[in-house]
Amino acid sequence: MANAGLVILWIFLSLLLLGLAYAVHNKKQYGLLNGVSSYSEEEMKEAEENGYFRYMGRYMWVLAIIFALTFPLILFGVPYGGEIFTFVLLAGTLGGALWGIRKGIKRTRKRDTIIMAIVSLVTVGGVGYLFYMGNQETTVQISDSRIVIEDMYDDEISYTDITDLALVDELPENMIKSNGFATETRLLGSFRSKEHGPVRAHVFRENPPYIAIKTDGKFYLFNSKDANETKDWYELIKEKNAGN
Repeated sequence: MANAGLVILWIFLSLLLLGLAYAVHNKKQYGLLNGVSSYSEEEMKEAEENGYFRYMGRYMWVLAIIFALTFPLILFGVPYGGEIFTFVLLAGTLGGALWGIRKGIKRTRKRDTIIMAIVSLVTVGGVGYLFYMGNQETTVQISDSRIVIEDMYDDEISYTDITDLALVDELPENMIKSNGFATETRLLGSFRSKEHGPVRAHVFRENPPYIAIKTDGKFYLFNSKDANETKDWYELIKEKNAGN
């Protein structure tokens, strides 16, 4: 079941984007486009003759429709929905903007091309880096006094804080991301669960079982890609915890 807050966000942003597209394309409110308010009369005419305004209006309609149709993939937990949404929206936004510059006025064409190229490289590189880091192995160090979990989000759990320890085969339902990384195969960072409250996850979703640790303030979930390694971690933690 979709989260109510995300549904409201989806409806609000969809209506906002559709409204902007309607204003620019249908009502010809070109002043809403970045930089157009500074155009001279000659530049307005140049942009009109180049088909820039017509293109940007259509471009905004396409972006609004892409967002409205692909965001529900995340809302309703469609497999790889987040990845599809991110790829399609990025490709549409950056590719469309770069193509639109070709129809813009000559005075700003070179500058805008350079800026968009830099933005595209930084954005694609940043998203690629996040996906790369998000799929790296989680390192778990088990000492006599604590458990240290290291990946994109590090955690340290003292045995004296543990109130419950279990090896589970299923993840809590309807975990909502508050500050983290979530894909079809990975959960990292901070989430919230109706059952457990604040959750810190270091999880390969398709590789159960999962180690579940409860403390007074948080609920921790973590595992390895290798189920046998996860079980070994659990047995060692159980042994160390029993001695504290």
